[in-house]
Amino acid sequence: MSFALYEEAALEIALLGKKPPEVEKILAEPENRLAMRSAVSAFAGFIRSR
Repeated sequence: MSFALYEEAALEIALLGKKPPEVEKILAEPENRLAMRSAVSAFAGFIRSR
């Protein structure tokens, strides 16, 4: 599923077809953790500004 509410906080991490251990490993990678944290922070700022 895909939905664009706030384009600047867009984040895409390919997980489709991955098994749970693979997903955990991908999401635990430092660059992905930072990207997720940044996207959530940007989206929270967007919500607060409304």
